[in-house]
Amino acid sequence: MRRGILNHSKPERTQVLWASVLTVFVFLYSAVRFNGADLFYRVWYYLPAAALAGSFVADRFKVRLRMTCWSWGIDIAVALTCLARPIFGVPPVSGHAFFAVHALLTKRSRVTLLLALMLLGVTLYAKIVLWNWDSTLWPGLGLGVVSGIAWTVFFKRPS
Repeated sequence: MRRGILNHSKPERTQVLWASVLTVFVFLYSAVRFNGADLFYRVWYYLPAAALAGSFVADRFKVRLRMTCWSWGIDIAVALTCLARPIFGVPPVSGHAFFAVHALLTKRSRVTLLLALMLLGVTLYAKIVLWNWDSTLWPGLGLGVVSGIAWTVFFKRPS
């Protein structure tokens, strides 16, 4: 049976739900704390990352029992690095590029794939066109590839 756009499996609905919840949370936080151009920036640049984060967490929840300590550690390191960038300004790595590529290489669902592609598109546009080849782009893309490959190698527990 062919599925329509509104007739998704339960895991996909869960991912859409978590993506929506995190997106709404980030939007409300931004609306309370910022206005004008600062709010606009947070909406177009941070909401796609929030949506991907929600779907990504739901993705991981589905496979949590098959993940090793190493794969959990890689995911946590990626999350901490990506969150440190907007909060502390270090490391000099694009957290958006890092997270988008890591999610693309380790995704388990179509929802996460589509949101990761959307985030990567927004990031590439911002870093290349708006910010004139921002220097954090290449390190972010490179770390995403390395973490994605490492996560894939360490994902499954031995039988």
